[in-house]
Amino acid sequence: MVRRLVLLALAAAVLLYYVLVPGVFGSKAQGDGWFAFHHLPALVLHQSLDMTPVARRDRRYFEQDRHGRQVNRNPVGTSLAMLPVYTLTLVAEAIVRRVRPETPGLEGPPFDLNELQFFWTGLVTAASGVLGLLVLFRLLRRHVGEGPALAGTTAALLCTPLGWYLTVQPHYPHGLTFAAVTLLLERWDATRGQLQARRFLVLGLLGGLAMLVRPQEVVFLLLPLCEVAAGLVRSWRDRAALWLWLRGALLLGLGALLAFSPQMGVWTYHFGLLGRPTTIEPMRPREVALGEVLFSMRCGLLPWTPVVYLALPGLCLGLLARGSVARRALVGPVLVVGAADVYLVAASWMWYGAFGFGCRRLSDLSPFVGLGVALLVERVGQSRWRRTALAALGSVLVLLAALNLTLVELQRRRVLPSSGHRAWPAWRWAERAGAPGWLVSLLRRGYPFVQPAGLLFALRHRAPLTAWEGIVGNYALEREPHDHSVSGAVWDFKAAEAQDFVLEGLLPADGETTRRGRPVRRHVRLLLQPFAREPIHGVLHGELPPGGLRLRWDGHALSWTRVGARVHFTVPEALVRAHRVSSLTLDLPAGEARLDHLRLVSYTRWWER
Repeated sequence: MVRRLVLLALAAAVLLYYVLVPGVFGSKAQGDGWFAFHHLPALVLHQSLDMTPVARRDRRYFEQDRHGRQVNRNPVGTSLAMLPVYTLTLVAEAIVRRVRPETPGLEGPPFDLNELQFFWTGLVTAASGVLGLLVLFRLLRRHVGEGPALAGTTAALLCTPLGWYLTVQPHYPHGLTFAAVTLLLERWDATRGQLQARRFLVLGLLGGLAMLVRPQEVVFLLLPLCEVAAGLVRSWRDRAALWLWLRGALLLGLGALLAFSPQMGVWTYHFGLLGRPTTIEPMRPREVALGEVLFSMRCGLLPWTPVVYLALPGLCLGLLARGSVARRALVGPVLVVGAADVYLVAASWMWYGAFGFGCRRLSDLSPFVGLGVALLVERVGQSRWRRTALAALGSVLVLLAALNLTLVELQRRRVLPSSGHRAWPAWRWAERAGAPGWLVSLLRRGYPFVQPAGLLFALRHRAPLTAWEGIVGNYALEREPHDHSVSGAVWDFKAAEAQDFVLEGLLPADGETTRRGRPVRRHVRLLLQPFAREPIHGVLHGELPPGGLRLRWDGHALSWTRVGARVHFTVPEALVRAHRVSSLTLDLPAGEARLDHLRLVSYTRWWER
């Protein structure tokens, strides 16, 4: 009973935090959440999927379809879930305007997008997240008992980005996604092994609803599909059972298509296609950013959600547990879905998801994190030194929760920028947040949650332990997926961040640095991570002594020309690999040398190949 009261207190805390605390920039809707909200006034006030009447301020964000209508590239599922509350909000707004026209929040034109609409519709996400937590607790209690189930549910809420997307940015789809995939996971587990047609149809509908919120959630249909595959193998010689499994697979697909049909209708309306055009953030399956998704300080899963370091061993222990067929049947497909989800995000163009908190495109793995923690707590509770081990594990979980909540609050108050902004060494994050000096000094020796990637990277490139943190994820010639604008084109040697990507050759700044550039030694080595495979044209600005200059890219000599104070060079496409960190070295002639900045230029349209 006490544990259930604790769970209810957590749920109440979610709703209380949502009600009392404003979102980033003082609003509950920003970024993709703001733009996704445009579906609602378009549907209710204009009975259209065309964003033109409601997006006059944001026309640059919305592309045009073949008929000249403005396209909302955000999935429609979140808006459909909020549609009833939004309609009631408009009715209430009309009444209040007649009774009290001076009401704060209603100063603008009637029914224009405003904070009151954002508040009440966002409450749908917060409430759905609370229900998702209760469903997760029920799932975990079925396998590990109330104590470990409570620990896993708490970890899923407090140690992952989930709490952020339930309360601070509820118009992003991730809170509703958590509720949808958790319900699918729980219903699949509770009915596993049953062959009724209704069961597979319901599971398909639940999977399709999750996809309607975010199409990426198609990977969660692998849960029942793994069961179907195992059933087909076991029933290969039994025609009756074989037919039942095949029927189940067909009904699963039918249910998913039915639930997902509104999104297909939106795509058909705009593009005449049942699927999304490849021009909208195309996938890059042959150029997978796996290392970045897992370990980058720019929204990497493990640095921003370090509780995964506990959840993954817990899942592995559950998979290897003896005498528990039901548990292995649960954990095996969960690991398959988790791996598929990580690959899908790593193959996406903007894997970091731009504005947001943490690895937001993998926030749908929160129920798996809860499961892994619960399994680990259960196993530790069975050890010989039970009390000591549980106390140690509980202390670690409390510290991880405190770290996560601290980062949430620092980013909400904009003390720290969006975690998708760029990759910074952990000590820079701590310094910017005003952390004590001892903590900054400790983090200068390396952030433990990027390991082992940080250590292996340091050994390979003969670099400090913090090199990975400030380089991987900060791409050279990065392209925005919608308008293909370029970032990562200028690398400034005068800035304090230059020491993050320049490993050798920088001298301390002096009084002439701002005007003439940073003084450097004769040998300079910097690391760059190209975003795509294409020729890279570089222009090095600075004051270089006359004489010979040697430029090398990963040890390969580059030709160059000098034009005044600038050095022009080209890295051939054959030497460039997408997402692979490469070394650019400069061997300068004797004499005083200063470097101002390196400008990179791209002349190709590689995404059209």
